[in-house]
Amino acid sequence: MIEKDKISIVVPVYNVEEFLPRCVESILKQSYKNLEILLIDDGSTDNSGTLCDNYAKNNQNIRVHHKKNGGLSDARNYGIEKATGNYIAFIDSDDYIAEDYCKILYNNLIKYEADISICAFIKTDGKNDNIEENKEQITTYTGIDKQKNILNHMNTITTVAWNKLYRKEMWDNLRYPKGKINEDEFVVHYLMHKAKKVVYTNIILYYYYQRANSIMKKKFSSERFDVIDAFQERWQFYKEHKEYKELEGKAYCLYMKMIISNYILSKKNKLQNDKKKLLERYREEYKNKKMITNIKEKIKLSSFYFLPEIYSNLKVGIENVRKNIKKSMSK
Repeated sequence: MIEKDKISIVVPVYNVEEFLPRCVESILKQSYKNLEILLIDDGSTDNSGTLCDNYAKNNQNIRVHHKKNGGLSDARNYGIEKATGNYIAFIDSDDYIAEDYCKILYNNLIKYEADISICAFIKTDGKNDNIEENKEQITTYTGIDKQKNILNHMNTITTVAWNKLYRKEMWDNLRYPKGKINEDEFVVHYLMHKAKKVVYTNIILYYYYQRANSIMKKKFSSERFDVIDAFQERWQFYKEHKEYKELEGKAYCLYMKMIISNYILSKKNKLQNDKKKLLERYREEYKNKKMITNIKEKIKLSSFYFLPEIYSNLKVGIENVRKNIKKSMSK
């Protein structure tokens, strides 16, 4: 039996010949069968493009698009343009999914009349994926609660692109920013704003593979400052939308903390020019501190404003103590 609604699965592919078969095979094994699998070869220089073509030859529901390298955001955007399904999911090419990933996300989305369906995920080394089965718990979110999840302990689950099924229209007039890392941070508040309802299951259906040379594992560089711009945009978004006024202060606070974090990382990596720019940016934005109502947070931000070197040295010292304690406990 073929399901009525087609799901387009967008898989950006770039130099992942070692991991791509595991990813694609996990999609081909889906219990939900009405799938359009879009392999977007983003200018790979290894054997990834050939692997994509071979899969397409043997599977009618796989379509391959070879394009000039433009980065992850560009590849996802290309996939959105080419998708013909009623729903879209994104799978990173070094990750993989459970057999019922599409089925459960789709069923929840339909049952609860949601615009976005989300599942839990685990980080994996690809060797030991034994997980305890949980009794499924479903949570639905409407209105401001979806935006709150971006700012609380649900941040990662809410923000990442790949543990979700979206109604196709969620991407109307919305795309990932090309050339940015932390691209998910730039779009999530727009998605949650557009969605009338979001449904979440605590069942783990997505396996997020951790590899040494992934984007987020690379040596620190100033391109990581993109996330600061994303946090600033989110704060401004809440500022401009009166329905999110109660979130404005927290979003501002997280934006300022992100500047501090990157200042400390710049200091660790001896990027003096970046340190200077970040401090200038912080001091310029500090004038908006009046929106912070939490006294503890206000003290922290003020401490960095007046004593950035002492504050950052203390943070690094505390971090090192915690690492040493953790290391000694693991022996």
